[in-house]
Amino acid sequence: MIDSVTEATNGVLTFTAISRAKGVYSEAEYNVHENERPLIDFNPDPGTCEPPMIFQPPALMTDADNEVWLGTWGKNPNWGGCSVWGSDTNEYYRKLGTIDYRARYGTLAAPLEIEDTSLEMILNQGDFTSADATSAKNGDTVMYIDGEALSYQTAELLDNGHWKLSGLVRGQFGSDPEYHPTGTQIARCDEAFLRSGLKNAYMARPFILNLPLLMCLAAWSSHSLTCRPIRLFQNPCRSCPRMWRC
Repeated sequence: MIDSVTEATNGVLTFTAISRAKGVYSEAEYNVHENERPLIDFNPDPGTCEPPMIFQPPALMTDADNEVWLGTWGKNPNWGGCSVWGSDTNEYYRKLGTIDYRARYGTLAAPLEIEDTSLEMILNQGDFTSADATSAKNGDTVMYIDGEALSYQTAELLDNGHWKLSGLVRGQFGSDPEYHPTGTQIARCDEAFLRSGLKNAYMARPFILNLPLLMCLAAWSSHSLTCRPIRLFQNPCRSCPRMWRC
């Protein structure tokens, strides 16, 4: 039985315990009960990676030759990202990088004509923020859709859950405005996408990507792609430092 507790000036507590014979005694001076401590689960189920969006953007958007962008996400709230490993043999892999954020991408809900300045899309998750005309012109809200880079000015969430992006600036970063049918994949190009430059030896041949989850290496998905060579232009245009001259 704890008889007394003494606290020293340095904060050390000294407990004095004595033995007592069985019997009836007065109530304890302090109520003693089990503490309810929160339980932290360090191994929650992270779920799986949703089918990723993989593409090669225009050269003016890249920082390396043969650059490939890859984005994915997980529906499970415990999803915390994934590693990306690549191989051209499906036997020996090397790590290309890590994805830490949920990427925003989806598909067109209606065709996008060459002259259109607005589009409607189905977004996988997240949302969009509107910007001013200057930001759109500078590519600060750049999207990628089947070879074309474009930026939007106004983002509006429709009643059917789709997103309408208007004030489009088409054919940016050296790309050309193109017709895109319904269902074409489209992505918001930001830091959520992993960017990796591949060796020339990997071009024009199947290249396999594995995406093991950071919290569960046993859960992974595999995807294959065939890349085309993309070279960075070497000479900057003197009249426009942000662009390049081939």
